[in-house]
Amino acid sequence: MGSLPAFHPEWLIRFWFGTPGLNRLDPHLTLALLAFGLVLFFHVKRRRTAEIPPNPDEERFKHLFAKQRVIERQLDELRDSHEQKQIGDELYKAKRNEFQKHLERTRQELRQFTL
Repeated sequence: MGSLPAFHPEWLIRFWFGTPGLNRLDPHLTLALLAFGLVLFFHVKRRRTAEIPPNPDEERFKHLFAKQRVIERQLDELRDSHEQKQIGDELYKAKRNEFQKHLERTRQELRQFTL
């Protein structure tokens, strides 16, 4: 092993062993601990930022928006069923009125978020 060339630059060796305090520490172990500490720091930092609780208003808005799309899709399916004569006029009108009431209530709640 003594015949191999040095892998570290001369200035680094002089700096490490010439600095009081550093010359008492094993350089490879110190750098490994420093690297481990940095990795741990960034891992904890990334985890902490990922745990931000969701905004309840935003969650409510998304829920209402999805609810509106579902009701509109149900109205379209109801209209298609009526056009294909799968359901009668009275049942169609009753369900349509019910869906429209739910849709209007959902739209009013959505308007509160957009104002």
